[in-house]
Amino acid sequence: MRKRISGEGQSVSFKRTKQTTKSNQQLLEDFKCLVFASKKVMSHMKWRGRDHSVQLIEHGDTSLPSWLQESVANEGDFRFYISVYESWYKDANNYECDKTEGSFVSIAKNFALNNNLIY
Repeated sequence: MRKRISGEGQSVSFKRTKQTTKSNQQLLEDFKCLVFASKKVMSHMKWRGRDHSVQLIEHGDTSLPSWLQESVANEGDFRFYISVYESWYKDANNYECDKTEGSFVSIAKNFALNNNLIY
């Protein structure tokens, strides 16, 4: 199945370490729970169902367009991507500020710490 990514979106990038024990798929499922629990992130996020609202972009995934494959060019790199409505910029701190509790970035930073990832 080809991954569909279009329109405005936000993504966070991670790199696995030797201490990372969970698979990327397990990490995705855990990250989804955190995102779905955040009212700040969900406020402008496009809902595409539980399975497709947060997407995993992995190194070596040839089903992705080449420009997107380049964003995870190194082995061990991966991203989580969400589509957002154009209105997201009205609450940009909910997506881009690591000091805003419950923001997409603060969730990602804490997630990286808790899962032995490099953010």
